[in-house]
Amino acid sequence: MTYAPQTSGVSFDWGPTTVTTVVFALLIGFWSSVGLESIGVELPAAQAVFGVVLLTVVPGGLLTQLLGLRTTSVGEFGTIALGLSLVVLSITTVLASVLLPVFGVPEPLSFLPLAVIVTALIAVLTLLILVTDGNSFHVRVPFSNSLPIYAVLGFLPVFAVLGALLMNRYGNNVGLGLFVLSVAVVTLLSATRVIQPSQYPVVVFSVALSTLLHRSLASGHVVGADIQFTYYLSELFASNHQWAPALGGSMSSVPIVTAVPVAYSMVTGLELVTIFTVVYPIIFAVVPLGIYSLAADVFDGTVGLYASLFFVFYHGTFYLTPGKQRLSELFIVGALLLYFRHESRDRGWTIGMVLLATGLVHSHYGSTYVFGLSLLAASIGLVLTERLVGEFRHGLSPIYPLAFLVGATSWYAYASSELTASLASIPIAILDQLASLPGGTAAGSGSSYVQTQQTIFQQVSLGLYLLLSLLICLGLVWQTVSILNRLRQGIDTRYVEFTALALPLCAFLGMSYFLVLDLWADRVYQMVLPVLAVFAAVGYLRLGTTAERIPGISSVNWTPLAVVLAALFVINSGFAGAAAGVSADYTFNDEAHDYAFSDEEREAAQWLADQPEIERTAADGGAEEEAVVPIYTDRISSQLFRSIVPMSHYNVEVIMVKNQWDPTFEPADTRGGYVFIRHNAVDDSAPDDTPLSSLSADHVNEITENRTIVYENEDVTIVEPVGGGAANATADES
Repeated sequence: MTYAPQTSGVSFDWGPTTVTTVVFALLIGFWSSVGLESIGVELPAAQAVFGVVLLTVVPGGLLTQLLGLRTTSVGEFGTIALGLSLVVLSITTVLASVLLPVFGVPEPLSFLPLAVIVTALIAVLTLLILVTDGNSFHVRVPFSNSLPIYAVLGFLPVFAVLGALLMNRYGNNVGLGLFVLSVAVVTLLSATRVIQPSQYPVVVFSVALSTLLHRSLASGHVVGADIQFTYYLSELFASNHQWAPALGGSMSSVPIVTAVPVAYSMVTGLELVTIFTVVYPIIFAVVPLGIYSLAADVFDGTVGLYASLFFVFYHGTFYLTPGKQRLSELFIVGALLLYFRHESRDRGWTIGMVLLATGLVHSHYGSTYVFGLSLLAASIGLVLTERLVGEFRHGLSPIYPLAFLVGATSWYAYASSELTASLASIPIAILDQLASLPGGTAAGSGSSYVQTQQTIFQQVSLGLYLLLSLLICLGLVWQTVSILNRLRQGIDTRYVEFTALALPLCAFLGMSYFLVLDLWADRVYQMVLPVLAVFAAVGYLRLGTTAERIPGISSVNWTPLAVVLAALFVINSGFAGAAAGVSADYTFNDEAHDYAFSDEEREAAQWLADQPEIERTAADGGAEEEAVVPIYTDRISSQLFRSIVPMSHYNVEVIMVKNQWDPTFEPADTRGGYVFIRHNAVDDSAPDDTPLSSLSADHVNEITENRTIVYENEDVTIVEPVGGGAANATADES
């Protein structure tokens, strides 16, 4: 390790011998902790730490060195190395599940097979580096002498964890309130000389990590909708000790979020919920750092700083437990870094790109097709541009995205016929939505989202998003026109592919305002931000450079953008609502009606799952499907059952009593099934004024007074079907 104070940073230069020594020391530490446990000396923390490092950092780090992918910044190394590690684990879990049973290993996803395979793989990669005398491991960590700033930034994650634990255990939100204000202050200080450019990477990672942890640790379980079924499927794979496509439907095709958590849990000894709520948020926190590195290289460090902060503060980035979409962005950003920061297109680069592309396919089918089709459109656009202005340097051929899309479709066809059928139905759904546009908005589209923003804070947040979206458009238009002008003049332009990719992504975002292409608008916005957030900062930069023509303005002032982003975080975090006494967010109100479910609520759902008339179906290896048991509940609480009794695996039908398509509710319609009443979902408003996601107190009273309550705890009341006993009517019959 060498120190380079003249460049404000610390450089790590490790040769093959040093790398080998470090890796084998980690392996010895891991197996020593396992061995000590076998003789009664338990060191669970040691096994967990060694295991997480060996699974998360080592395989990808070794591959970056072995493939000659020289990384010059910690953001670039972290994004690429962690992405490669996850895809290696994904391939390992899939191949182990398919091949090991053939050789007499019935439980491939258990501790011993996984630990041995991972150890052997790491040992082989390490020895290859040693034998081939591969490239030195090199990464530079920016550093300056402003120790107080580093102390504050280092304390942010600690502050987030303490505040979350205080809220989770005691319902006290003071710590989280102070944490949110601290992040807002850091954001504002980033526009001053207090925080230097050399400190930007630390700012980005500290803010990202603490923001993610303050959400994930404030609840005792995974938070969100799709993540509930993801967690159930991981539990199922863990109990079967095997990844099996037949059990998971479309979710089986994304093993990075279903099978890889099982590998983490088995090897490290950590509970599965800890992998989802702690390990995966830490991994995902590297993505904003990768966005910073990418934007700093394509534009400059200040653009990278505010692009990454915009990405972090968008509510869809941190509000829910990182699932398939968020983790897919690790591979998107890693591939973009590899493409734009490595001009050499040798064999090692090709292997790295193929692995990262595989990781994208294994993590989210939506991101796979959105970015695959956008790359295809970008490559065609570049070809057409060459026809207009003449040849120019770029490396994006339509062959690459076509090959990627063909490979992705082949994998999805193998892993899930259900997903293939769902994808094939999208064009028909689009035609139906286009036909219905004159009569109203599509549920889940951007226009419907705008109509639901009714509170003052929702409207302010919407206004901030509109402002940032205008900056995206401004930055993208300016950059596109600038590139075209330079190309017409015969001036070579670097990174033209980045702008070419952004154009179809921006068009896709615009379409989501009217259409739901199997993705709701808020998810689309989050999905395209790894690229488009950069252009929001570029748009602001262009406004600033234009303002320099005004007398008295000599340079771009980033304070207004920092204020906008700080305000966005204060509102999206729920702090503004809590300060005004109207919090509807679980991080500040333990009675909030959202996608964070308490232990009591999960226990109530589990009680239903244990009823004799509710059985596993053949898809889960249990009983053949019996009469469907209806369970009526509100729209948000219906997501809870996806992690306990999903309809694809149990003979139940979870029915939302109100939704966007049918906003009316008649208590008599629930007579044929159980009614799951989440107390936080009960609203005192009149039935006609109650939000779609809630139940009116009048309706709840009507149900509980005329029906038998069969289960009740502090958070949930369950009412049995009329007539008692098994619920033997289907939803249609009731």
